[in-house]
Amino acid sequence: MRLSVFGAALRWSSRAPAPQGEVGILSSVAFYTEQGPIPACLLSPGDRVIRRGQGPVTIRQVESFAHTGRMVRIAPDALGRARPEDFLVLPPDQRLRLRMAAGADRDGIFAVRDLVDGDTIRWYEPPEPVQLVQLDFGGPEIVHAGGLELEIG
Repeated sequence: MRLSVFGAALRWSSRAPAPQGEVGILSSVAFYTEQGPIPACLLSPGDRVIRRGQGPVTIRQVESFAHTGRMVRIAPDALGRARPEDFLVLPPDQRLRLRMAAGADRDGIFAVRDLVDGDTIRWYEPPEPVQLVQLDFGGPEIVHAGGLELEIG
């Protein structure tokens, strides 16, 4: 685990909502469901996604759109063992939950832009627009996708 990443993130207090269009998940990222991992592009209303500590939650609405502009690329294991599982590209204002080592008291939810360290977490400019998916659960949820805990909604 690279503690320098957590240290940089914990200095920020980015609790403001992200602008519309700056959040979402690449259509190829797998969400964990009751049926196993399913890519975001195959999810539909009525599917149940595993959320943090509370069992599955039902998707109410799915929107897909093209995104242009800078994104953040996170290397495998950059945020801990298998966090993320593979290279993961997210929009800069997508928020994720970081949990510190067992017994630590500084967990938090951070925009991925605040985690950029220039080494394992870098700015990335896709050569062409990427397809993003936004899920609506009827309220904010923390769900498991791509080996991370992502805040949706």
